[in-house]
Amino acid sequence: MSAEKGLESTGPKVRASTDPAPSPQENAPQFSIITPVYNPRYRDFLRCAKSVRKQSFRDWEWCIVDDGSTKRLIWPIIRILASFNRRISARRRDTNGGISVTSNNALELATGRFIVPLDHDDRLKKKALQLVSEAVERSPEAQLLYSDEEVINARGRLLKYLRKPEWSPERLLCQNYCNHLSVLDKALVQQVGGYREEYDGAQDHDLVLRVTELTSNVVHIAIPLYQWRAIPGSTATAVTEKPGAIDAGRRAIEDAVRRRKINGEVIAAGEMFHRVKRFPSSAPKVSLIIPTRGTDGPIFGLHMPFIKNLLMALNRHRTYPDLEVLVVSDAETPSGAIPRTLENLDVSTIPFPHPFNFAAKCNLGAVNASGEILVFLNDDIEPVSEDWIQTLVAHLEPEDSGIVGPMLIYENGLVQSAGHINPGPVIFGRGESPLSKHGYGMPLWINRETSGLTGACVAIRQTTFYEVGGFSELFPNNYNDVDLCYKLQLAGYRCLWTPDARLYHFESKSRETPIEDWERDLASKYWGRFISTGPDSHTT
Repeated sequence: MSAEKGLESTGPKVRASTDPAPSPQENAPQFSIITPVYNPRYRDFLRCAKSVRKQSFRDWEWCIVDDGSTKRLIWPIIRILASFNRRISARRRDTNGGISVTSNNALELATGRFIVPLDHDDRLKKKALQLVSEAVERSPEAQLLYSDEEVINARGRLLKYLRKPEWSPERLLCQNYCNHLSVLDKALVQQVGGYREEYDGAQDHDLVLRVTELTSNVVHIAIPLYQWRAIPGSTATAVTEKPGAIDAGRRAIEDAVRRRKINGEVIAAGEMFHRVKRFPSSAPKVSLIIPTRGTDGPIFGLHMPFIKNLLMALNRHRTYPDLEVLVVSDAETPSGAIPRTLENLDVSTIPFPHPFNFAAKCNLGAVNASGEILVFLNDDIEPVSEDWIQTLVAHLEPEDSGIVGPMLIYENGLVQSAGHINPGPVIFGRGESPLSKHGYGMPLWINRETSGLTGACVAIRQTTFYEVGGFSELFPNNYNDVDLCYKLQLAGYRCLWTPDARLYHFESKSRETPIEDWERDLASKYWGRFISTGPDSHTT
């Protein structure tokens, strides 16, 4: 990032007596706040400057570059700020270069360990840098830190609080939820080449995607440290204010997909967001494992055994080439519940002559399965997406993908489950329309990591299933899916959820499963530290 011609420097600085000289704290990181400036409202920029000067943590510098502002007082204000505070460096561009070029000019002035981007009309909370410094002290390996944020109106009044998820790289590929406040290791920013002007409007997303390809040392500070001002022309007001940002965001994601050699395409996911629809690069054998008792009931007005409805639906809509179906049935399963002949489907029946234990039935099915991929299905399920198996298989291709689940919807079309969240665990999205925003960043529209998945439909590699010990038979009815997902996360795997695979779940029609106190107690005994505090990948 070489210095551009036509940049005017402020020259020597003079320190005001009201602003004490910096006194670096022992072992404290140094922050370089970078701000490209172009024609902000005067009062907003002055409030931005005040939020920097009043930081309780003093080991910072502010690197300001004016991008050729046409408002005649902007540059004089910047010069005065720099002249009275030796922490502030400032330059002026003779020509307007855009936000990425100007941000790179500001990066050239930076000497700190961390880069802290700050928009020219936004504000830092007073303890923002102090709390980031404390987070770095707790996690000295951190190379990207991000906080929650607040949206304020033109008068500075709070409009909304954006509570962000824990580190979720799959979600980041769809949405730059890090955004404000993001604090990035300067060496990594320089290593990836800084900002790229061809992605102006989504330059922050493009940068954080490239940085996080080199590091997974990411820390979420779950309190708001930044106030994002919603004014006309800002995406904080409405994404339609900057339609070019939507196209830039799509292109930034497409570039990341190419770099990472992901087999998929970038599709619209509502408002300004996108998601990557993944396709499998191969077709490993898949084993569908379906525990059943042969219970019957009404489905879309017809009365029949649920397992029969599922198998008939799989037979009608079989699109996956290498598939085996294993039905694990209790002794009381009626003989007519499982069709004997299905044209497109080979079904094996495995007897389970023991008291009901859902986890044990799933494990028995896994032992008899020959597929590389195991898909566990309740019998009260019916696929909606024709390519649902392909979608689940595709999401398991990354080595750190442990388990993946689809969107489950009720018979009336509302969401039954879009994964679990903590504290709880709570089923996310229940009762919402699949088209609902339902929280920050439209989480029902995008792929993401999740704290857990509903066991009514999950896919997992056979080797991974055995690695973590399968389903715990200590949980015969409830929490066996919660237990499996936490074991996977402890082993370093991700739990993924995608809306690109959808299935009906006629929940509790095949078996009522009230949660007993002893089940809650046992789950709390094993996983209370996670259930109460995290890992929470979809806080709304």
